[in-house]
Amino acid sequence: MNGKIILVGAASGLLAAALTDVQAWAATEGNFNWAIALKRWLFGALSGAAASFGIPGATL
Repeated sequence: MNGKIILVGAASGLLAAALTDVQAWAATEGNFNWAIALKRWLFGALSGAAASFGIPGATL
């Protein structure tokens, strides 16, 4: 398994989750829950890595 593929998957999952939360933060009036946002970013990275790990034949 190519570690580069897993790293790219993790980075893309993290970026997608972070962009979603930043847009939600910009639209929020009041307190934004950064703890939940950071958990989403972590799980976004983990799910991206898991998705890239499970795709046979994927190459960069």
